[in-house]
Amino acid sequence: HTYNWICKHAGQLWGGLFASSDNGLFKKIVMSTRTVQAHLFARKLNTHIAEQKPDRIISTNFVVPYLIQDTCREHNIPIHSVLTDYSAHSAYGIEGLHSYFVSTEEQVEKLVQLGITRKHIAITGIPVDPVFSSPPEQAQLKNKYNIPEDRKVVLVIANNYKEALVHNIISVLRGLENTHLFIVGKKIDLNKHTNSRL
Repeated sequence: HTYNWICKHAGQLWGGLFASSDNGLFKKIVMSTRTVQAHLFARKLNTHIAEQKPDRIISTNFVVPYLIQDTCREHNIPIHSVLTDYSAHSAYGIEGLHSYFVSTEEQVEKLVQLGITRKHIAITGIPVDPVFSSPPEQAQLKNKYNIPEDRKVVLVIANNYKEALVHNIISVLRGLENTHLFIVGKKIDLNKHTNSRL
């Protein structure tokens, strides 16, 4: 819940923290306090793992392996980490995991620099809905949404921006000629932009 709240209300702050902590310090803090964190935040999860003893665990959140690694090691349960970002943070390099699934060669190199053995890393892309693997033709989409074929389309994903910033973005983009704007991700009062093609 905390992560979702930060992304929704302070996306730029989270982005800044993410970038500024990519220096090994964050990982050191997590590693030195993971036993306490596991007790405070993942006690039920670790108990469940110990009771159920799954064959393996696949994690798409890089924090979770830190919190469950001791329990999984105790019960000989391999952990597989799937990185859902296009870039690798220094905290993603957790020694002792069975394997990593990443999206780019750059991520492989970053993990190798962090001490992960190359043979434990596979490039598999980011797990997304299969519909994105074969996107429809632009002409088909424009016809479906009644957009003239010669008009350019701009998509604004407003999830992580305050409404005032979204309005500023719209104000700039509405000056583009022969352009159709789509705003998605949150409710925005568009009354200030009644002349925009939204």
